[in-house]
Amino acid sequence: MGWFDKKSVKADQWEAEAKEYDREARAEASKAEGYRNSLKSGKSSDPGADRYMIREHQANQWVAAKNAQTLREFAKHERRRWWAPPPK
Repeated sequence: MGWFDKKSVKADQWEAEAKEYDREARAEASKAEGYRNSLKSGKSSDPGADRYMIREHQANQWVAAKNAQTLREFAKHERRRWWAPPPK
């Protein structure tokens, strides 16, 4: 049936996009960890800038994680059949 295949394809695309956002969130977390390690070791040339960059990368990580979560919810609802009761 063509109608149901299209829904699955769109849901798969959203799932793939969510995986990209997960990768982005992990990358931002590792960047923040690098600045955190630099700050802890005392080798930082500008501690204020490092703290700022830690906050920025944590914020970017949070946004990417929320985007991934939202896309997964979209995919879940897209896979749900029209006759199924709404999720609680």
